[in-house]
Amino acid sequence: MGMSCRVGVVAVKAWGIMAADGMCPITGEPLRSGEFVSQSAVNRLRVVVSDLPQLMGDLDYALAGLSHGDPPGGGGASSKEPLNLALALEVWDMQDAVNVWACELASWVMGPKYFVKRGNWCAVRETFRQYADVAKRWVQAPAFVDEVVYAVHRLERLASPCSQALVFAGRCAECGTDLLVERYVDAAVCRSCGARSDVEESRQAMLDAIATRPFPRARAVEVAQILTGRVIPDATVRSWCHRGKLHAVEGVGPRLYRPGDIAALVDTSG
Repeated sequence: MGMSCRVGVVAVKAWGIMAADGMCPITGEPLRSGEFVSQSAVNRLRVVVSDLPQLMGDLDYALAGLSHGDPPGGGGASSKEPLNLALALEVWDMQDAVNVWACELASWVMGPKYFVKRGNWCAVRETFRQYADVAKRWVQAPAFVDEVVYAVHRLERLASPCSQALVFAGRCAECGTDLLVERYVDAAVCRSCGARSDVEESRQAMLDAIATRPFPRARAVEVAQILTGRVIPDATVRSWCHRGKLHAVEGVGPRLYRPGDIAALVDTSG
């Protein structure tokens, strides 16, 4: 279960106390017997996810450094702009939260064998639309509605031209605040504490940290492509796995890989 759901479970415990008072923790409206959120709350969810597939398409353009006015193939790949990696990670985290909640909802309604295919945003939207009303009686409904609405609003901000005017250059070494800078500047001043950071050093620290973060193989390849600035065919990565040159991170659950390990193999293979 992803971080979103872990946070959600904690939130449900707190909201359950509020719901016991008969008030919706999302809208503050009176609840009917057996309900955990109000009709207004699920209506809000429906509105928020109504343009979900288009929003995800806009984010694909943003991650690739493209705009809708660019000719096909005319923009630089995301691997050409390392600073976009932070945007990619933020987008992926929010997308994962939305996708996980769609799977959780489908599983709760139809049984544990049911899920929504990752990245099928039309199916995700329809899952939310179709089961929003019945979800009012789901104990996780407050966390579900709150986190999906938050994630989609966050994705909308990331997709906006204003957000794309600045790029993320890591975090302030003094206080941890995000450093947002204009492209091609050498230094960043933290808006919280005023500390001055070297953009290149901050960016490199960010890339070094991301290189060791475990991801599913397909995503690890995406990150490795950004780190190396080179296209890495999936067939090549599968061959490395088969020949024992690339190893998954040890642990229980899905196989995860470090982008830095893939990038190292790219460097040594020339």
